[in-house]
Amino acid sequence: MKQKYIALFLKKISLLTLLLFSLQFYSQTTITFDDQGWADEQNIGTSVTLSGYTFSAKENGVTFDMKVDNGNSFSGLSLVASNENFVNGDILTITKSGGSFDFQTFHYSGALFLASLTVTGYKSSTLVATQSTNSPSTDPTSFILSADFNDVDEIRITAGDFGLTLNLDQFVFDTAVPSASAPTVTTTAASSITTTSAALGGNVTADGGETVTERGIVYSTSDTTPTIAEGATKDTNSSGTGVFSETVSSLTSGETYYINAYAINSEGTSYGTATSFTTSTPTVTLSLSGSPLAENGGVATVTATLSAASSQ
Repeated sequence: MKQKYIALFLKKISLLTLLLFSLQFYSQTTITFDDQGWADEQNIGTSVTLSGYTFSAKENGVTFDMKVDNGNSFSGLSLVASNENFVNGDILTITKSGGSFDFQTFHYSGALFLASLTVTGYKSSTLVATQSTNSPSTDPTSFILSADFNDVDEIRITAGDFGLTLNLDQFVFDTAVPSASAPTVTTTAASSITTTSAALGGNVTADGGETVTERGIVYSTSDTTPTIAEGATKDTNSSGTGVFSETVSSLTSGETYYINAYAINSEGTSYGTATSFTTSTPTVTLSLSGSPLAENGGVATVTATLSAASSQ
C-alpha cells in the first residue's frame, strides 16, 4: 500500500514538472525566415516585423535592404544583408511592439573571415548588456545570451571587420519578467495639527513586485529630507500597499517638522516627497467682566483662558 502511494506521489510530481516545462516552452517565440513564404535571394526591405518583433539593418547610420538566403543555416532560409556582407560595423536592430522582452539565443553561420560578433541589449536607450564572440564558425552556431539580456527593449547585433555572407537565423525570445524593485510611496500633507500632535500618513501605490513588509512616516525638526538612515524619528504604520495615516503626538508647540512617508520590501526602502508643517502655539484669551471704575465702586474681574489652537 505504501509503495502505491509513493508511486502516485511521484506521478503527480512528474506531471507538475511537465506542466511547468510546457508553460515555459510555450512562452517562447522562435522566429525563422524559412516559413514566411519567401523565396531564396528575395529582398525583404529595410525593415520586417515577425510575431511582433521588428528587424532592421543599418550601415554607417543609414538603413539598407535585407534579404533571405538559402545559405548554411538551421532552417533553410536565413537573414542576410542585401549585398551578402553583414560586416564592418553593420548593425541589425531588433525591437518589439508593446514593450520589453528576453533575448535568449540565435544562430549564425557563414562568418568567413569575420573577426568578431557583438550583441548589445538596451532598456529605455540605456546599455544594460554586452556579449561578444571572437571565433565565429562557418558552420551554423548557436549564440547563447546571458541572463543580462532579460527585460530589454532593443537588441543590436554588430558585425566587426571583414566578413562574407553572414547568415542570421533562429532568433529565440521570451516574455520579459519585470525585475522587482523597491516600492512606490507618496507623502500625504499633515492634517489635524494641534500644539502637540498631527495626523501624518502616505500612500503605497505599488509594491515593486515584492511584499511591502513595513511602511510609515519619518520626521525631523532639522533634516529637510528625513530618512531612516539619517536618524530621523520613525513612526511605523503596518505593512502592505494603500493609504495609511495615524496621529503622532508628543510634538513641540510652534515647531516646524519635516516629514516623509517610507515603504520597505526585500528590494529596498523608498520615500515619498518630503513636506513640512508647523505645530500650533497656545492662545491666551483675556475677558473682562463687571465695572473697572473705582469711583463708581465697581469691581472688575479679568479671566485668562489658555487654549490649544488646532488647524486642519
